[in-house]
Amino acid sequence: MFYVKGFHYKESDLLGSGTFGKVYKAFNPDTKQSSAIKKIEHGQRGSKQELEIFQKLQSIENENLIKLIDFDIHGDSMFLILELGDLTLKEYLIEHDHLKEHVVHQFFRDIANGLRALKNANIIHRDIKPENILLCNKKSLPTPAPKDYVVKLADFGTSRFLQLGELAQTFCGTITYMAPEIQLRKRYNNSADLWSTGLLLLRCIAGADCFLHTISVMEDDLATFFLEYENSAKSLPLHFNSDCEISNGLKKIIEGLLI
Repeated sequence: MFYVKGFHYKESDLLGSGTFGKVYKAFNPDTKQSSAIKKIEHGQRGSKQELEIFQKLQSIENENLIKLIDFDIHGDSMFLILELGDLTLKEYLIEHDHLKEHVVHQFFRDIANGLRALKNANIIHRDIKPENILLCNKKSLPTPAPKDYVVKLADFGTSRFLQLGELAQTFCGTITYMAPEIQLRKRYNNSADLWSTGLLLLRCIAGADCFLHTISVMEDDLATFFLEYENSAKSLPLHFNSDCEISNGLKKIIEGLLI
């Protein structure tokens, strides 16, 4: 058993792991509060900045950004005690595959609100994907409907501060949802998050098969595709199942994000 600021967790409580750390489900028996604890090697590239980003977000009070409860440092490890979601968007999509348009509108209003708050705080996320979107059952209902969830952006391990007019150049993120300018090792700004959001939106409305069909044209020859895309010689072909109910308005939103 491990103890961090009153929260207890075991190695078997692992929720997930990645390049920048491991996340555990924890519980504080005194306050009866559950949390997620992210364990990061202290001094690892970006660990200090992730803490600074969470501290900056504490002053924003935006319900669509996951919150830092507390933090601690023990030896070579830093522990971020975070608000716990009920499930990730990835888990939700595994169960539902694709979402009805009214559900997409509801979820992405929250995502857009979170992204707007990040941009206003001069922060770029750089890893928007289903695993980093948390659904929080706000009323703790036993069988929540989509409207009962608050959607929150999480995992700021690859995020950084980016001032107005400044450009980033670090290659980071998840290839499947990564913007063209990052994949081509070019300089970029917050618009990279919009591309990722466009692909996330496509995944939610079209389902896994159509999404994979769409991005397969990029994976065949990534550099050539994006160079032609950048020069307007080709556009990203969007594929939808025959049973996918999507309005022209939503299609235009997706196309507008993928430019």
